[in-house]
Amino acid sequence: MADKLLLEDVRFYGQHGLTRAEQVVGAWFSVDVELAVDLSSAMVSDQVAATVDYGLVAKHAKTIVDSRNALKSRRTRGVFRL
Repeated sequence: MADKLLLEDVRFYGQHGLTRAEQVVGAWFSVDVELAVDLSSAMVSDQVAATVDYGLVAKHAKTIVDSRNALKSRRTRGVFRL
């Protein structure tokens, strides 16, 4: 059974847009991340190493936000494998 972890309203500054001005000035982007992970080994072992590193998840989310192809509209939904 998968556990659900949520990272809500993770904000990144990016330089995206249709016009050159939007790309130069940039804007803040808000990302919600939902993870389906098995945390049973972490619960049994009580070891931090068996859990999810939120910093790495946020870093990967920023990589996706920084991708020009990921932001074709103001609201993008997608499933990405970590």
